[in-house]
Amino acid sequence: MRKLYLFLTLLIAFAISQILDPAASAGMAAIAIGSTFTEPNYAADIILDEEEVRASREQVTVLHGQVLVPGTVIGKLIAAAQAAAAASGNAGNGTVTGVSLSSDFKVGVYAFSCSAAASNGGTFKVEDPDGDILGDATVGAGFTSPQINFTINDGTNDFHVGDSFTLAVNAADGQVKALDLSAVNGSQRAYGAMIAPADATAADVPGVAVTNRAVLKESGLVWPAGITDTQKAAALAQLKEKFITVRKGA
Repeated sequence: MRKLYLFLTLLIAFAISQILDPAASAGMAAIAIGSTFTEPNYAADIILDEEEVRASREQVTVLHGQVLVPGTVIGKLIAAAQAAAAASGNAGNGTVTGVSLSSDFKVGVYAFSCSAAASNGGTFKVEDPDGDILGDATVGAGFTSPQINFTINDGTNDFHVGDSFTLAVNAADGQVKALDLSAVNGSQRAYGAMIAPADATAADVPGVAVTNRAVLKESGLVWPAGITDTQKAAALAQLKEKFITVRKGA
């Protein structure tokens, strides 16, 4: 009975340690003799104060293609542009490439319709998901707007009036990634900070982050390389909107 009691005590202590600091055991790797080991941040290195019952924490989905360490400041994806689709009856066989979103993008379907044909060229009317006209796109030249950017390329067969493309901008599934200051899909805004490592090299993986009502240590945060003081101040203001305060010198 005494051995059973001791075993249960140790088991409970281990379980509590995982709840208090999930980074303590996640992602730990074997250390080769003679190698240099750099100890990662733990939750206590990042969090000064948080809501009771871990209400400040959120289980997030980390977007594939990245490895996040504890303390990484993250953004949350809210939209993603899909590949443009040519209408099945198009006479021209050109393509749409170089698609990117601008800050005023809308979720929905954009439509490009050929309004003037020309040899090795043409002009397309661009409509946003609400039916508002954004302007004319010239075949072979980049089109830019406050919502969306792209290039319509000429093909071996010329476009005819009425040829068209559609391009869907879908709401994202809410994955997070390291703060990306050049993005326009939502990840350019600071959403929170990771408190456990997440290796999403091959696929989306679950992770744990502080995303509201907490006080964090500035020394524990990991920012994008090359971030300026102005950009960092803007990110800190975004965190403050979520009632996350970052304390300097802590």
